Amino acid sequence: MDSLSRMTYTELRAPAAAPSRRLQWSSSLATRRHAVVLVSFVCTVFLFCDAVDAVAAKVTPGCGGSDKGAVCTCDETSKAENPLTVIISEGKNTLHLQCKEPLVYAPDLLKKKTVGNAENTTLKCTGGEQTSSCIDIDQLLFGSPTDVHWTDATPLEKADGQSKSLTIPSENLPYVDGQFVVGCTEKGGGNPKCRVAVTVKARASVADGQTVTCAYGTSSNTSHQTVTLSQAKNSFTLVCGEKGAVLPTNYKAAYCSSEIKDGEDTCGGDYKTMLPGYAEKWWKTDAQRNSFAFSIPVDEFPKNEANMVVGCQQKPSSGGEGIPEGVSGSTVCSVEVTIDPSASSSIITRVEGVRFLFVVAPTLAAIASV
Repeated sequence: MDSLSRMTYTELRAPAAAPSRRLQWSSSLATRRHAVVLVSFVCTVFLFCDAVDAVAAKVTPGCGGSDKGAVCTCDETSKAENPLTVIISEGKNTLHLQCKEPLVYAPDLLKKKTVGNAENTTLKCTGGEQTSSCIDIDQLLFGSPTDVHWTDATPLEKADGQSKSLTIPSENLPYVDGQFVVGCTEKGGGNPKCRVAVTVKARASVADGQTVTCAYGTSSNTSHQTVTLSQAKNSFTLVCGEKGAVLPTNYKAAYCSSEIKDGEDTCGGDYKTMLPGYAEKWWKTDAQRNSFAFSIPVDEFPKNEANMVVGCQQKPSSGGEGIPEGVSGSTVCSVEVTIDPSASSSIITRVEGVRFLFVVAPTLAAIASV
């Protein structure tokens, strides 16, 4: 290509560079605009999230759960006629209550061990010692706990009143369900503004070796307890405790062959059909523990495996009121007892098997071949 052609070619291509730069600048401008929009969107989202977090962080009246139990908050908008409900149980054994100012704790400012009984609707302590609408929390628990009392706790919201908490250790959980009430009232012993009905769930029935200790809460007996008697371990103990009564009530005269149902007090099983040498003296009672021990003499074990069912049920309250208000009921603690056959009968069975194998079987084979 000559110089004129090269010049013409160059001049013809030169104008095309300007639109390319304009396109690059336009593309860069669009990118910056998109970035601005994106940044604005992100900022908006974060601001919105912060606002949501702030709203969520604000504690509202009511009760909720935590890792250790229940957290309840009451303020002037709460309504005592719509009581809140809380359950204290194994693993969830702490109640945290906050009465937001100007409300005060009730009954009696929740001093030391004070709570209201289940029927207390005013959150005030009235009546005499025997008819008081307030009780000591220890009355609902097992043992004599010294460390179970109301304590000041960290407020749920900073600079917004004081909080109270109550923790019931596992070893002090009762053998029957119980209930109490607490809440918040207007200052000066005024009207209740918030009422919290608390159910203390009973512990579970448990078998520890050859001893079964019964409890009677609505969730205490989700499964049967089992015990096995053998010549090596020839006794077991059933502990009904101060809250329980043995089943069947005629346990020395008869046994139950199947599950004991709620409301069944007696059974008709004849001990001698499974234990020919049975005597009522095989049962021993401990009045202090309200426990019942059953022992089979080593030489009185049966030839074949035997089974029986015993148990405990909750006694009516001493005042005759039955199950406390607000608690759905008690459950029966049933124990399935397996009685292994005697070792001598097992040996005899094995010997008879060997005799059949080496004596009787060949004889039968010889007869069959004739």
